Amino acid sequence: VRPMVPTDEPGMIWLFGLTNLRDPDGNETLLAHYSRMKSLGERLEHGLVRFDDEARVFKPVAVFDPDDTWRHPRGNAVQVRHDGQGYFYFAKQFAPTRVQADWASVVDPDRYEALAYDPESGDYGWQRAAAPTTQDEEDKLIQAGRLAPEKARYQLTDAATGQRVRIHRCSIRWNAYRRKWVMIGNEEDFANKVSYLGEVWYSEADDPSGPWRKAVRVATHPDYSYYNPAHHDFFDEENGRVIYFEGTYTRMFSRSPTATPRYDYNQLMYRLDLARLPLD
Repeated sequence: VRPMVPTDEPGMIWLFGLTNLRDPDGNETLLAHYSRMKSLGERLEHGLVRFDDEARVFKPVAVFDPDDTWRHPRGNAVQVRHDGQGYFYFAKQFAPTRVQADWASVVDPDRYEALAYDPESGDYGWQRAAAPTTQDEEDKLIQAGRLAPEKARYQLTDAATGQRVRIHRCSIRWNAYRRKWVMIGNEEDFANKVSYLGEVWYSEADDPSGPWRKAVRVATHPDYSYYNPAHHDFFDEENGRVIYFEGTYTRMFSRSPTATPRYDYNQLMYRLDLARLPLD
C-alpha cells in the first residue's frame, strides 16, 4: 500500500473526476481533480494532478482558487459529444457541469460550464458565470412558481410509489441496450426511512443532463451506507443489457450498531440485468 498523491502537506487527499485525454504533446494521459482535506467537510487545497506512468503516482499540475466549488472535474467523468463538440460531463449530483474535452480547457477553470436556471428565460442553459442549479434549489424554484415543472431537470420520483428521490452521488453512462443515458445514484434520505445513504436507484434520460423523471430502486442497504456508486461500462455485457456498478459499503453515516465483519468500508460490486427492470 502506498500513497497515490505523495505529499508532505497535512490532510487526506481525495481524487475525483478522472479524465483520459491528450496532453499538448499528443501523449495520452490521465488527469484528476484532487482535494486535500482537513476533515470530511473542510478543504485545505484543491487542483489538478496527472498520473506519471514511470513513477506510478499522480503529480501536481495546477492549484485552483480555494473558494471555487464547481469549476473543476467532479464525481464521475463521462465523455459526450454535443453539437459536434466533445465534452467531459461531470456526474456528482446529476451532471450539471462540463468542459470541452481538450487539455487547454480542462486545466483552465474559466472554461468550465454549469447548467443553471435562467430567470429571464424561465429555463435552464449552459453558461460560465453562475454555479449549477441543484436539486434542492430546483424544488424551491418550482414551489415559488418561478420554474415550470415541465422544464425541471431533477424531479426524480420512485416509479413504484411516486415518492421523491434525492440523489447524493451518481454515475451516468450511455447504454446501447436501452438507447438512453442511464444513471446509477444513491439516495440522500434525511428522514432515514430505510438508510441515510444506502439506497441505490436506476434512472434514464435522453440527454446526460436530463431531465430525470422516474427511478427504480436496484439495491438496498437497510441501516447501512453505500455511496459514490460508479457504473463500470467497460464490464457491460450483451450490448449493455447487463451492467456492473460498485460503491463504498460502510457503517459510517448509518445507524447500524455493528459493522459487517471483513466487509466494512469496502467496495461492493453489483450485477444488474436491465431487461428485468420495471421501466416502461
